[in-house]
Amino acid sequence: MGAAVPAHAQQWIEARSTQYSVFYQEANRQDVEKVRAWLDIAEQTMSQKYGVTRTGWQLSVYLHPAPTSRASVSTAAVTTNNTAKTAVLDYLAPSAIEWANGGTSSLGLPKNDDYHAKVIVHEYVTLGHQTVQQQASRGAGWSYYSAPSWFVQGLQEYDGLFHSTVANRSAALDAIRRWAGANRDGFACCQTLGDQQRIFVDDIYNGGLLFHTFLVSRFGDDIQRRLLLSAESTLYSALARETNSSVSELFSRFREWFQTFCATCSGAITLTTSATINAGASAGSATVNWTASSSWTGSTSAEWLTWPLSSGGTGTWGRSLTWTANTGTSPRTAVLTLSGGGASVTVTVVQSGTSP
Repeated sequence: MGAAVPAHAQQWIEARSTQYSVFYQEANRQDVEKVRAWLDIAEQTMSQKYGVTRTGWQLSVYLHPAPTSRASVSTAAVTTNNTAKTAVLDYLAPSAIEWANGGTSSLGLPKNDDYHAKVIVHEYVTLGHQTVQQQASRGAGWSYYSAPSWFVQGLQEYDGLFHSTVANRSAALDAIRRWAGANRDGFACCQTLGDQQRIFVDDIYNGGLLFHTFLVSRFGDDIQRRLLLSAESTLYSALARETNSSVSELFSRFREWFQTFCATCSGAITLTTSATINAGASAGSATVNWTASSSWTGSTSAEWLTWPLSSGGTGTWGRSLTWTANTGTSPRTAVLTLSGGGASVTVTVVQSGTSP
């Protein structure tokens, strides 16, 4: 039986499937088949990856024709009723004009149909994650939402990105590397809370996604299902058993993997002009261009080399680096350093001396 339509939504049109319904306005009819296809992909992921063919939940997806407090280019809201096993997803219809200026995701990917597919799968597949544990004959065991947020949101992000569209799968690793290069310091271990050591992740979405990428890379495609099925009392106990590592050992393995995975990461600051400037003895200047995916600071190593900005934010930048005349006969060298996201780049100015 389809989900009941709330009183405020009686004017909406319903497209019903066995486990979900899509509610839409006539102006957004073109979105319905795409959204249903993405929901079906989520169900395929639940079945093929986790062995869940029916969640027992009924999902209602509302495609809002215009932004609301619960549905915009930056917001998608989910409400669940665990007793009735119903869930409501409010989402801005993919054909809404606001998406034309929606920008990019936190991974730097465009907010196009592949982005919509990722979000829809992300929000739906979590019902499958919970159902894996509910249907398992495992007796006692840790519960899904008792796990740290980085694990829960990271798993949803992983399935949303790697199990939605071909384009998302193709772009995933490069996008994650770009993010990782700008967020090298967003992970910590191993403070003890209660009787267990814990791993801390600053960005529960992208940081959690990166940690799940590590888990799959090192422990196999089925590691996430094995963790969900574990009869251990906590996630950390399940991680210890399934990876044969203590929490501190697992974090060390993650750090080692990170160094290899991120060997080609460009970092938060990427120069788009030369990293070396060869200057004559006269005073002069050169333009330095760069892109930043995090906030940054800038400084020079000598008073004769002047930089106009001490800090800035994300975006594409260009400024003049200036130097005074070298009145000495010996060449001299100074460095501009731009730092952000736990990494830095340098521009070296080598200035010749004045001829005797």
